[in-house]
Amino acid sequence: MTTPSTPPAVPPQARFFQWVQGWASLMLCHALVKTGVFEQMAAGPRTVAELAAACRLHGPTLFRALRMTTALEITARDGDRYALTALGRALLKDTPGSLHNGLLMMGTDAYQRPWQNFAYTLATGESAFTHVMGAPFFDYLEQHPELGIPFQQAQAAYSMMDSPLAAAYDFTPFRTVCDVGGGTGVFLKRILEATPHLRGILIDMPGVTANHVLGGLGDRVEVIAGSFFEHVPSADLLILKAVLHDWSDEKCAVILARCREALPPDGRLLIIDRLLAEPFDAISLFYDLHMLQQIGGRERTEAEMRSLLADAGLQMRRVIVPTGSPMFPLRLVEASL
Repeated sequence: MTTPSTPPAVPPQARFFQWVQGWASLMLCHALVKTGVFEQMAAGPRTVAELAAACRLHGPTLFRALRMTTALEITARDGDRYALTALGRALLKDTPGSLHNGLLMMGTDAYQRPWQNFAYTLATGESAFTHVMGAPFFDYLEQHPELGIPFQQAQAAYSMMDSPLAAAYDFTPFRTVCDVGGGTGVFLKRILEATPHLRGILIDMPGVTANHVLGGLGDRVEVIAGSFFEHVPSADLLILKAVLHDWSDEKCAVILARCREALPPDGRLLIIDRLLAEPFDAISLFYDLHMLQQIGGRERTEAEMRSLLADAGLQMRRVIVPTGSPMFPLRLVEASL
């Protein structure tokens, strides 16, 4: 009879290299998306030779790349053919909640260089993006539509997975809803389609609202190009979805002041954002640092969100945890005057 041996402990050096190889995995997937390899696999398994010919790539190198994506469970091999796994299909253009445009963004200088200069953020507490790219993040996207449009498309794709968020809140008591910084209006469209009596307002920057998706709603919706730092339209319900985490406490104070001015006495403010809570998960803490180095923002705990609201003359009424599986673990924070 043999006694099972205890697996040897992984040396710390090996664990470290397991972590840091993540950057190579990202850039590998970026290259396979950019060259169209994954799109060529959308209809079914393909051989390396077929993929190399279709995408004009070096066959032996592509074989080695797909060998790695198979180890990462992005692709699967059956004989001489490779197919996308469920994880790999999330990188296709037309998959609901597609990561295609997001991954293309992650491979650009606008994503990579700020992280390469995180030491600047460590030293100053300020955005490395502004330091190395020469303009604040959203200004840069407005000036560079070749990045701004894919960013908008990525955000819209993520919003397609947000049905649990919309289902978690009762919109029926309200007559008007304004999505403040609501992007191209994907989330607002979902709400208006599910609540026929509601009228909607979308406000965001001109380069964003120009690509809105609300055209089929007729006179039920108004689209406003403008800055929420300067003006927020009045509505019974104001929504700030994935907005406050973009900004410092000081800039959030300005946004919330504009919202307070726009709220009627019985109105509500619905904030949809992460709320950090122990035990902390690595992905939420990544986004906390990412918001800091990219834009100067942060993820907040419930206590920090409550304090932010109180300083703006608003009170937190409740926190709603959505059921289902939204793409990101967001919470709905309801506030009022």
